[in-house]
Parts: sequence; C-alpha cells; structure tokens
Amino acid sequence: MASLNLIVENGQQPTFNEQHLMGIQIDRSQWSPRSQRTTGHYDEAATDYEGIRCRCRKCTRSFVFTAKEQQFAYEVEKRFVDYLPKHCKDCAIAQ
Repeated sequence: MASLNLIVENGQQPTFNEQHLMGIQIDRSQWSPRSQRTTGHYDEAATDYEGIRCRCRKCTRSFVFTAKEQQFAYEVEKRFVDYLPKHCKDCAIAQ
C-alpha cells in the first residue's frame, strides 16, 4: 500500500480529496511516442498516477503535482513523462 502525504498549508488541518488519496490509472498508449519509450517517474509495474511533492522555484513552498494534473500533462498535453512543474499554482498564475 502506498504511503499518504498529508497536505498541510498555513498551519491548517490536513485536507484530503480524491486526487490525493486515490491514484488515477495510467494509460501509456496516450503518452507521446517519446514518453512511451521510457518510464519517466513511473516504473513499468506502476498502474496509477500518484501525487508527486514538488517545491516552487519562486516562493519555495511545497506543493503536490496531483495524479489528475499528471494525467492531463502526460496524456492530453503529451508532455514528456519526466516533466514536473517548476512553480506552484499561485506563482504560475502571477507570471
């Protein structure tokens, strides 16, 4: 069973939502051709996307690249599967 990271920001209690608790099934056939030749952040046995904790390069806050965001980035936008966002949502919007 995968470990769960609690999301705690601004001293508030941890909050949960479906994107953080449950993985979203990986559909490698929807990845770009280049991504299909590698595994990126996921080994070949992985079946679900899971949240990946990242640190914003601008404000240095920790944020989660959610399973749903990964599915969109890799399967819809066809980003390479090693892609990780460099900025949290607040800093990305401010740019």
